[in-house]
Amino acid sequence: MKSRTTLVALSLSVLASGVALAAEPVLPLDRAEAVAVRSVPVTLAKAVAIAERQGPGKVMNIVSRPDGPDDRYVVTLVDNGRISWGSVDGVSGIFAPSHEPTIAIRQTSHAERADVTALENSALPLAKAVRTAESYTHGKAGDAGIETMRGGKLAYEVRVLKDGSFHDVWVDPASGKVLEAATA
Repeated sequence: MKSRTTLVALSLSVLASGVALAAEPVLPLDRAEAVAVRSVPVTLAKAVAIAERQGPGKVMNIVSRPDGPDDRYVVTLVDNGRISWGSVDGVSGIFAPSHEPTIAIRQTSHAERADVTALENSALPLAKAVRTAESYTHGKAGDAGIETMRGGKLAYEVRVLKDGSFHDVWVDPASGKVLEAATA
């Protein structure tokens, strides 16, 4: 969770550079995220597919980000040894790459490099892991990414909203089976 938190924070700061996000009142992220997850027409799995089709590489991490009038997904992509960012509009499905420079994977932490290696070697696409988690919980996914579970196993972690609560669902990137699920 720590590496995803680091990448999410970095992704959000990159996409928000020059913009004062705190200038207007915002809901606590869980509550605002829950509203966005319930209301956006573009599903997380579809946003992953759009980003991978239009962006550079595979999606490593995707987070629903309610930003006032435009609900969007912030995306971290990996391609040819580099990490880049972008966003997918939650209403229109339009992908917008970030204009910030990419970072070489070798400049990231050991844990993040392990996540990238697992993603590159995964037979299961992230969009399929998202659909598996949604089917398992009968909920709607809000964010997803490759992560290291307790015990060191790498898996897709998908955060799913069901009945007003978020649930973390871990999906094996090799088999596509749910490894664990718990209320977040």
